[in-house]
Amino acid sequence: MQQLQWVAQHYGYDNESVVLVINGFPNFAWEAAIAGEPEYFGHLCFLLANKTENAQLYSPSNNTVYIGAMQELWVQGKIPNFQPSKYTILLTSATYEIQPAEMKILQNVGPGVYSVQKLSEAALRQWLEGLQNECS
Repeated sequence: MQQLQWVAQHYGYDNESVVLVINGFPNFAWEAAIAGEPEYFGHLCFLLANKTENAQLYSPSNNTVYIGAMQELWVQGKIPNFQPSKYTILLTSATYEIQPAEMKILQNVGPGVYSVQKLSEAALRQWLEGLQNECS
């Protein structure tokens, strides 16, 4: 919870230019109550690749949270044509299990809080291609 409070204190509550990526956080509603940020529930590579994450969509335990988060991003106009360079994309180690490949494009901005680096389209495409089948 402290990391989410840090995000709210440093980026502002309900900041429309921030997207908080959450995966594996057992109480998704707490995130919205504490940080209020627009959130994406799923894996970072799917958000950056602008792809639907079928494993989340068809998961009996996660599908309503995933669909709700996607609908919120849709209403806000962030998807279906998500452009990562327009947003500050944040992850916290308490609400997202960061993979080693993801660390290559993240920078630490606070205690357990990471931001996706601003990448050119070519650099982003190269990073996504390096993931092979992890994001398909």
